Amino acid sequence: MQTSYGSNKSMDPRGTGGKWIFLVFLAAGLILLAIAGFLAVRHAHKLESYVRTDAVIVGFDVEHHDDSDTHRTVVEYLVEGSPRQTTVGVYSATFSVGDELRVAYDPENPEDVILIGFWGWLGSLICGFIGLVFTLIGGITLYLFRLRPRMQERKAAAQQDKPAPWEQ
Repeated sequence: MQTSYGSNKSMDPRGTGGKWIFLVFLAAGLILLAIAGFLAVRHAHKLESYVRTDAVIVGFDVEHHDDSDTHRTVVEYLVEGSPRQTTVGVYSATFSVGDELRVAYDPENPEDVILIGFWGWLGSLICGFIGLVFTLIGGITLYLFRLRPRMQERKAAAQQDKPAPWEQ
């Protein structure tokens, strides 16, 4: 049995069900953009108050889960002349033992370390990019399939209600 696009309302993106998909994409995108903004502001505030130093990668920590592994990078850095070790939540296959990373640590809690540069902003960049894509998909499709046709219908109705120039 073959159904045409116009006769099956549940498949029509302009129908009631399709609107919710676009709204979910739009809402998810806006939420992800808000999270990205929060992460970026928090990272910027930490960079202002934390002490900057160089760290050396001394190893990698791997946590085994049922179906995946979590990798963390173990770094060593100096706090007032004494060496400290901690893990940072960023891992890359390009990292090698002995590589140097620029880090910043909380002077009140030296184990609280953030990365400086691209790796430090990675979480907010990924979240922001995905949020932007979702917002664009949701917003553009909502406009094209829901708002624009309604505006065109209203414009056409308003033009039909207008008397012709010779009737005035």
